[in-house]
Amino acid sequence: MSRAIDFEIARQAELYNQGKDDEVVQETRLWEEGSQKTVTMRKKEGLADYRYFPEPDLPEVILTEEYVNDIRDSLPELPEMKRRRYEEMGLTMQDVLFLANDV
Repeated sequence: MSRAIDFEIARQAELYNQGKDDEVVQETRLWEEGSQKTVTMRKKEGLADYRYFPEPDLPEVILTEEYVNDIRDSLPELPEMKRRRYEEMGLTMQDVLFLANDV
C-alpha cells in the first residue's frame, strides 16, 4: 500500500508540475505489483459514486454522552497534560520531563 501511495503522490505531482492537473481525476486505481505502478480501474462520474451504505449485518453502535464521559474520566492523565500542569507549577524543564514521563 505504501508503494502505491508513494507512486500516486509522484504521479500526481508530476502531472501538476507539467500543467496537466486536469488529468488528475477522481477514480479508483489498482496497484500492479509486476510493473510497480497504479492503473485505472474505474472512473468516478460524480458524487453519487461516493455514496456509502450501512452494513446490514452490523448493528448500529450508540454511545451515550454519559458512557463516553465515564470512560474519559477513568483514563489516566496524558503526558502532555502532565507537562503543562508541571510547567504551570514553575518546575524546571528537566523536572517536568522526568515527572511527566514517569508512569
